[in-house]
Amino acid sequence: METTFTKRNSHGANLKRWREWRGIKQEVLADKIGVSQATLSGYEKKDELEPEVLEKVTKALDIPIEAVSYTHLRAHETTLH
Repeated sequence: METTFTKRNSHGANLKRWREWRGIKQEVLADKIGVSQATLSGYEKKDELEPEVLEKVTKALDIPIEAVSYTHLRAHETTLH
């Protein structure tokens, strides 16, 4: 029997984690994608981002869209060490 765990990560929280991990300030990423810092801050608080926004930010961060939009974890695909 396959066990599935649902892990609800918001796109915004994942975006923020990746931005911080890359060492990029909000102002810099916002400028890179053509929005204000306040708009980017709003993106980082949203549960779900529009596909166009996901594409822009992931391209600017040089990461796959799945890195931000990944929302589930299946037990049989992971190994805990």
